[in-house]
Amino acid sequence: MIIKNQGVINPKDDIINDTRILVAIDFGTTYSSFAYVHKENPEAIIVNYSWPGKEGVPKAPTALQYDEGYKNVTSWGNLALEEDPDEVPDDTEGQRPRPVELFKLHISNLRKKELPWLPPQLHYTKATEDYLTQLRKLIQVTLERRWPTINFPQQVGFVLTIPAEWPPHTTKVMRECAYKAGLLPSLNSRQLEFTTEPEAAALHCLSVIKEHNLQPNDSFLVADCGRGTVDLLYENFFQKIS
Repeated sequence: MIIKNQGVINPKDDIINDTRILVAIDFGTTYSSFAYVHKENPEAIIVNYSWPGKEGVPKAPTALQYDEGYKNVTSWGNLALEEDPDEVPDDTEGQRPRPVELFKLHISNLRKKELPWLPPQLHYTKATEDYLTQLRKLIQVTLERRWPTINFPQQVGFVLTIPAEWPPHTTKVMRECAYKAGLLPSLNSRQLEFTTEPEAAALHCLSVIKEHNLQPNDSFLVADCGRGTVDLLYENFFQKIS
């Protein structure tokens, strides 16, 4: 099985040869997470369990809290949802704006009437960029704490999962957001690759169900049941993975 690289790459960019750490980002509709591994110990994959406002959980809400003009992020993840503005009386002074959630769905090809709420002054690409920026800050601090000499982002590669049903142009949108968020040294850097969420799930399943001893031409079904979307992937097993 091959994970297809759906990103736009610059063939002259050979900085990927200096990559020391690989980070996988699951940018989800309702929750997001990341894991990382150093190339010197590729079996030791580390899942992040430390988030602003909450410890010991593998994911954080894909949510943002902005200032009154929806220009600057004041908190994100669990902290953005600590207080629900809908539960605050209308006459409360200094009431903060409503948290922004589900903005990932605006990247998809949903019809306009099916799209979730976004404040009119906030474009979905800015919300995506802002969330990835907060995630990048946490990733950078986490990696530099463990490997103080790492050169971020020049020595870090990223794999970003995307829904299988997204149209092709959405990888360009995500690449631009990732670059503006500081995850990439250049827009067309080869340090970012995309894989679909069901393909990533399928690879993980193959690594944990070895007792089934799948053979070439065997088929299997993967059900990726997220809180925002559900994907079914029917795969044909072509060859064993060494």
